[in-house]
Amino acid sequence: MFYLLNQYSKGKVAWYLLVFSVVILQAVAVYFQITLYLEPCSLCIYQRIALIGILFSGIVGFIGSKNLFFRNVAILGWLFSAYKGFDLAYLQARLQFAPRISDSCSLGVRYPKFLPLDEWLPIIFKATDQPCSKKVWSFLTLEMSQWMMIIFCCYLIIGTLVMLSQMVSPPNTNTIWKN
Repeated sequence: MFYLLNQYSKGKVAWYLLVFSVVILQAVAVYFQITLYLEPCSLCIYQRIALIGILFSGIVGFIGSKNLFFRNVAILGWLFSAYKGFDLAYLQARLQFAPRISDSCSLGVRYPKFLPLDEWLPIIFKATDQPCSKKVWSFLTLEMSQWMMIIFCCYLIIGTLVMLSQMVSPPNTNTIWKN
């Protein structure tokens, strides 16, 4: 299995699928926002930014799939973004179901001055005054924050397997069993 993942990570199709999955998730988020009028809270926006991190990592992996250095940079970016996204989704789920006294959610999203995403793409990155603890959508008895935890967990598991596969060498074809 690891050898197969190693081979897939050296091709462009796997990286394309990673990028494509993020584009689909972002499109669904915009669909929910525009069509279903589900306004995003600040944690939702931060989760979208984590998805953009996975998107950029996928693009780096797509471009540099044959180069071990760029492939590892892409995988590390993928894992970091997936971890941060999972952490944010977990915080949002905790705010919705079992809030702690120390848990808080800011009403605004803070962007660096050199990267005002809310001004460049307000449809995706503009947060509303929606409280993060409000339950606005559920499917199969799971809230959106729980679905995002599952999605980021899948990204983490697959990314970890792909990272581990980078340490696998090709199988030895000169064995007695092949004769």
